[in-house]
Amino acid sequence: MAIEVSPDVEPVSETVRTLAFQGVGEILFNTVKHAGTDSARVRLARSDSELQVIIEDACNGFHPQWYGSKINGFGLFSVKRRLQELGDALEVVSSPGSGTRMTLKAPIWKLAGLKAAEM
Repeated sequence: MAIEVSPDVEPVSETVRTLAFQGVGEILFNTVKHAGTDSARVRLARSDSELQVIIEDACNGFHPQWYGSKINGFGLFSVKRRLQELGDALEVVSSPGSGTRMTLKAPIWKLAGLKAAEM
């Protein structure tokens, strides 16, 4: 596994840190369980407006609509739902045979514990 962290990333919100940690854990567990690999790349980056945690593998892939189903993937469904409740996002790019990229996104103002109107 490769892990990359941009030097300017400082997620100060406990809620965002916890959710990112749990989300990455669930996604890596699914990578090992379903992707047919024991290798993945995790990147933590920051843009002007958001923190991004990007998890990629280059293996089996799947149909992206699969992760939205409670029946087929409760762990990812749970991560997606918690992100949505906080106003954050889980972006999934995948197709059978071409690997998967999942990106957890959180607005920067949440990292600093500010309200959107204060930015």
